[in-house]
Amino acid sequence: MILSILLVLLLNMTLTSITNNYDNMAKKLNSELGPVGDTNVFQVDEGLVNHLDSVDKGLFSVDKLSQYNSVDSDIITASDKLKTLGENPDPNMIKSLMLIETGMNPKKNNLGYEGYPQTNQSNIDYINSKNNTDFKLEDMYDPEKAATYIHYYVKTMKQSKHVDNMQDVVAVYNWGIGNFIKYKNGLKTMPKQTERYVSLMNTLQDTF
Repeated sequence: MILSILLVLLLNMTLTSITNNYDNMAKKLNSELGPVGDTNVFQVDEGLVNHLDSVDKGLFSVDKLSQYNSVDSDIITASDKLKTLGENPDPNMIKSLMLIETGMNPKKNNLGYEGYPQTNQSNIDYINSKNNTDFKLEDMYDPEKAATYIHYYVKTMKQSKHVDNMQDVVAVYNWGIGNFIKYKNGLKTMPKQTERYVSLMNTLQDTF
């Protein structure tokens, strides 16, 4: 009888140990790979911050890695929902724009642009009119809704006859379509700030 009880206790201890080891391995795998599912998004690590630092020194910090990756699940959720609507979102592009614009710490800037996308009511109204959406300014501080908005913004800009590729889309996002059209027509020179913005995006795109 005593032997049977000891065997049961030993078996329970062994199963508990196996379960704990499995859970620890799963947590480690998730931390290394990021959110698991049909959709994934790149991770910001120390190496990437160093690469970005070579383009725009001091813009990002290795002390904020957890912040830079803090809304990945929201971006993935937004992308998966968009797919069910027949859209073709690019979660890595969405995260890149959110990251460059805000460092995942959205505020209203001195020009009046707000949220993760750094946009304003005028731009929101334009995107709504083109995509039959109903975004509001306060949505721009919700990472999932902001990610969805960025998808539709990028999609709308890609439809412009003045935009030829994703590099043009990135320049438009930073500089505005009006300025970009003048640039295309030889009436304006692209500012250094926009050139740096495009370089940051190129550096990020090299990771995915």
